Amino acid sequence: MTSLEENIDRLEKEEKDARSKSHMREIEDKWENLVTSIEGRREEIKFLLMRYNCFRLRNLLTLRKKRPAILLGYVNDHQFPMFYSPNQETISFNIGNNIFIHVPKNINEGCWITKTPCIHHAEHVIGKFIGPYKAIIKKK
Repeated sequence: MTSLEENIDRLEKEEKDARSKSHMREIEDKWENLVTSIEGRREEIKFLLMRYNCFRLRNLLTLRKKRPAILLGYVNDHQFPMFYSPNQETISFNIGNNIFIHVPKNINEGCWITKTPCIHHAEHVIGKFIGPYKAIIKKK
């Protein structure tokens, strides 16, 4: 067992034995110190963030720091271990009225990692304004 795993196990054991909010806040501070001091392989960072998120979910009501979302790490990093997606090349088409759609060059990768609006073929749609809104409409 590595020292990181030992530290996490020690904190989780201390969490189970905690009897007051002040003790839980001390544990929260220890978790934050551990998260901010981590240096290691990507797998270790992923493991630590996963366990820290579990701690936050279990104790959300008693923690001092409220966050609008769970801390996930470097979300803007395209190498983030839980949200890796390959770079996908797209072709942009003007389908009318200066409305653009994006078509992936590799159809097998689908639209889940492509800019929106994404569609597989540009030939069967037109762009149109309906009031102030842009609409993509199927050709008849």
